Amino acid sequence: MATPRDLLFGQIALERGFITKQQLDESIRAQEARDARQIGLILLEKGHISEEELEAILAVQRERLARTAESSAAKLSDHLYGRLVVSRKLATQRQVNECLRHQALIEEMGILMRLGEILARKGYLTQAQADEVFQYQKQQLSQFGAEG
Repeated sequence: MATPRDLLFGQIALERGFITKQQLDESIRAQEARDARQIGLILLEKGHISEEELEAILAVQRERLARTAESSAAKLSDHLYGRLVVSRKLATQRQVNECLRHQALIEEMGILMRLGEILARKGYLTQAQADEVFQYQKQQLSQFGAEG
C-alpha cells in the first residue's frame, strides 16, 4: 500500500512532468502487488525517472515535509496562544476563532501570519498585549522544555 510519503513523491513527480499518471498508477499497482519498496525506487527501476529526477523529487519532498512540520508546530503554538488570550480575558473565544479562520484563509494564499499579529491588526489586542502574551507563552514553554 502506498504511504503518504509515496503519494507525495508521486504528486511531485507528476507536477514536475517527470512521469505520467499511467506510469504512477502502474508503479503503485506493482508496489501493492508484491513490492514493498518506496515508489521512487520502483519508478527508477522501471526507467520512468532518472537518478537526477529522483534526487530532485526527493529534495522537493523534504522541503514540503519540513514546511508541513513547521506549519503544524506554529498552528499548535497559535492555538495555545489563543487559549492564553481568552483565559486572560483579552479577547473572546469568538474573536480568536475568527482570527484562526482568517489565518487559515491567508495561509492558503501563501501568507504566513501569527495569531497575535492578526488579533492586533483587527484591534482585538493592542500590540503591547500581543507581545506580553507571546513573552509569557515563550517563558512557559521554555520552563516546560526544561522540565521534560
